[in-house]
Amino acid sequence: MVTALFLTVSLLVSLAAAFRAVRNLRRGPGGNPGRWALVGVLGSLGFAFLVLAPATQAVLAGIYPNIGRLLSNLGTLAAAFSAVMLLLYLAHPPEEARRRAPRRFLVFAVAELALLVLFLAADIPESRGLFGEYYSTHPTLAGYVLVYSAYLGAVLVDLAWLGLRYSNATGGSLRIGLRVLAVGCVLGLSYVAEKLYSTTRAALEGPETGSESYCVTPFDNFGCAMSVGMPAASVLVMTVGLLLPAVAPIINRLVRAPGEWRAYRELRPLWAALYEAVPEIALTSPDAVKGDYGRRDVGMRLYRRVIEIRDGVLALRPYRDPSVAEQVGGAGRAAGLTGEDLAATVEAAVISAAIAGARSGRPVDPGGGDSASPDPGPETALPPDLASETAFLRRVSVAFVSSALVRPHRGERASDDVPSGA
Repeated sequence: MVTALFLTVSLLVSLAAAFRAVRNLRRGPGGNPGRWALVGVLGSLGFAFLVLAPATQAVLAGIYPNIGRLLSNLGTLAAAFSAVMLLLYLAHPPEEARRRAPRRFLVFAVAELALLVLFLAADIPESRGLFGEYYSTHPTLAGYVLVYSAYLGAVLVDLAWLGLRYSNATGGSLRIGLRVLAVGCVLGLSYVAEKLYSTTRAALEGPETGSESYCVTPFDNFGCAMSVGMPAASVLVMTVGLLLPAVAPIINRLVRAPGEWRAYRELRPLWAALYEAVPEIALTSPDAVKGDYGRRDVGMRLYRRVIEIRDGVLALRPYRDPSVAEQVGGAGRAAGLTGEDLAATVEAAVISAAIAGARSGRPVDPGGGDSASPDPGPETALPPDLASETAFLRRVSVAFVSSALVRPHRGERASDDVPSGA
């Protein structure tokens, strides 16, 4: 059970590290080194849990007694150092972060070297990975655990403080991620506190107080919960916090994509009619008239389509006939239309008549004759934001295609101005 838990955590965290590394490589060289610090956090944690799994330790013990425990602890401290670098580059400009980094790296290097020296000096004969019974007879081993716990605890306190401090200056998924990271640090600190207490007590009072046993499940007892369950939970929570700012936009796009694709398709009839009348509105390839774009970047394509429709509507302002709006408005109210449905139907009819007028080549003349400055007629007020505007234009496009009130105006002005045989 414990092996399965540790290997599962290792796999998930390693996959997250690979995901971030691929994204960094796609961005090309340069950029903020903090991106690679995140890869270091995740990769080091994945390695630490891999070598800490009981099954892995049993294999490594054939190479050197308890070497799996040492490698895991070295990997954990490397992950802690990388996390400090990550928040350092997140909280400060790259130049200032680089100036602060050497001192932290020196402390990390000293801690890693101290672990290696103290572990080898302890010369533990058993290959069990359980040290409690040796703390009183091997002071260097107790020192090893205390150095490991002290450095890890100091980093967790630093991370929690930085996460909470800078979360107040951010928003969205980054703020949530930093606060989730702080929760993970608190869980990790409970493990460190228990480790410091139990190690000190065993070193002072004798081996019987530091006896350890293998845990069948992560929560067999309090000792197992603190030494196995809590570290795994802490790493998973911190990983979620670290990855949330990067993953949340992807999830958000995936959730929005189906609705954006439907809106993009529904706007096509209105857009195509406007493009035919005013081709210069196209911000992208005119081949869109022959077939819709692919699904990639559908959010940007939808945004462009809305902008192009509005550009087309503005370009047709000289051809907007106020009498069409009055006529369709009255007919729509008589038919029971109200609110946005009525406004969308009126707008669709006005646009349809304006397109017909543009085809004839003559703008609206409110005076009944030629006019140098024609009245563009009333224009529907724009909704306050892109989402509302998109929703309104979807209604307009549907009415443009299917409304019986709009259909008579598609060629009304054209038939007045163009001979029947044209």
